[in-house]
Amino acid sequence: MMVFLIFTSLGFAFCMSLNAIQSVEFVLWVVFVDFIAISLLQATFFWIITNHFFLDSSKSRPQLNGLGPFVETDPEVEWGYAFDVHLNGFFPALCILHLLQLPFLYIILQNWFIGRLLGNTFWLTSFTYYTYITFLGYRTLPFLKRTTVLLWPVTAAIVIYVVSLIMKWNFTLFLCHFYQFRLF
Repeated sequence: MMVFLIFTSLGFAFCMSLNAIQSVEFVLWVVFVDFIAISLLQATFFWIITNHFFLDSSKSRPQLNGLGPFVETDPEVEWGYAFDVHLNGFFPALCILHLLQLPFLYIILQNWFIGRLLGNTFWLTSFTYYTYITFLGYRTLPFLKRTTVLLWPVTAAIVIYVVSLIMKWNFTLFLCHFYQFRLF
């Protein structure tokens, strides 16, 4: 995934007309801040949220004690599992935003309705895909309850999507300006 992220980031750097030094800096930002740091934060967020709000305390599981007998323990989501669920959702979103969107970047970055529609649709699709895969990852755990709550942000995303088209907000253009601001 890291190699894929580096190559697609270089594609974005090329489309943003960055020179060699800026391209390297851009790739480093994307890899270390946007991917690694955000992944650690996102996994920690879901680890805390699922263990605090979604645990079904009525379902404890037997676990082998070091001395032999089984003891009942309260189940919990491990941080590594939360990180894995995040990566499973992140990869398709990355493919949508860094691979599928790239050939359309010239159109998306124009101040045209079709550009906003196309770019913001890529963002909505990737967010929805990430949210749904994250939901599926936690839904499979039998000791979690009310995991459908994890799908609620999609409703807000659809509202933001419609508002963004009305208000002429272009998320891809905003992100490109944000990256250029970070680099210069």
